[in-house]
Amino acid sequence: MKYATLLNSLSTATLIFGALSLMPTAHADDAPELSYTFIEGGYLTTRNGLSGSVQDGDTAINFISADTDGFFGRLSYQFGDNMYVWGDFSQNKYELAASTQTGDVFTNAFYSLKPRRYMGGLGIFHELDDNFHLFAEGGIAVTDFSLKLAGVNTGPTGDLLNVVNLASSNTEIHGTAKVGLRYMTEFGLELNLAGSWAGDSRIKANDAGNDFRIADEYAGEAGLRYHFNDKISLGASYRRTSENTFLGSVRFSF
Repeated sequence: MKYATLLNSLSTATLIFGALSLMPTAHADDAPELSYTFIEGGYLTTRNGLSGSVQDGDTAINFISADTDGFFGRLSYQFGDNMYVWGDFSQNKYELAASTQTGDVFTNAFYSLKPRRYMGGLGIFHELDDNFHLFAEGGIAVTDFSLKLAGVNTGPTGDLLNVVNLASSNTEIHGTAKVGLRYMTEFGLELNLAGSWAGDSRIKANDAGNDFRIADEYAGEAGLRYHFNDKISLGASYRRTSENTFLGSVRFSF
C-alpha cells in the first residue's frame, strides 16, 4: 500500500509537470527565482493519527491515537551551481491508547509519545529551464522518542490504576532520501511534488525490554507556495504515509 501510494503520486506528478514543461517560458524573467538558500518554519498536524498492532508473545496489543499537532523547521544553503546543504527538525505528540484482552479481562494503557526528528544532508538540482527544476537529496535522520505511560485501566470493572515514573526514551539513526519537482508560475505560485523514504526506527520500552519498531516510511507529498517577492513566501502541503499530514509554513529566502 505504501509503495502504491508513492507510485501513484509520482505518476500523477509526471503527467502534471510534463504538461507544465510544454507551457511558454517567456514569463521566467518575471517570476521569482527558485531559491535553495532559505530558512523556514511552520505548523504540522496529522488527522488520522497512528493505528495498528504489535505482538508481545501470544498477546496482540492494539493501539490507536488521536489527531496530533506539532511544528517543524528547515534550513537550506546553496553552494556552487547546483548543490545545497539542508537541515530539518520536526516534533509532534501522540496520545496513544493501547488495549489487550486476556480471557474476560481487558487492559487499556494510555501513553504519551513525543517523537523528535533531526535530519540533514546534501542536495542537488537540475534546471530544465529557469522556473522548472528537478531535485534530489539524501542524508541522515536522528529520531528521538520519548514515551511515558500515563495510566492503566484493567479488570472486568476497568478500574483506573495510576502509574507514575514509568518512562523511556530512545534515539535511532537512519538514512533518508527525497526526489522531487519544483515549478514556478508567472504569478509567483510555486508547485512542488516529491517522493521520500526514511529508514526504520524503533521505540524501546526500557521497563519491559520490548522494542516497538516503526518500519521504513515511504511518503508522497504535494504542495503549493505563494511568493510575495524573492524574499518571503507562504506554503501549504499534504504528505501521505500511513497518516494524513498537513503542513503550513513561512519561508525567508536569501
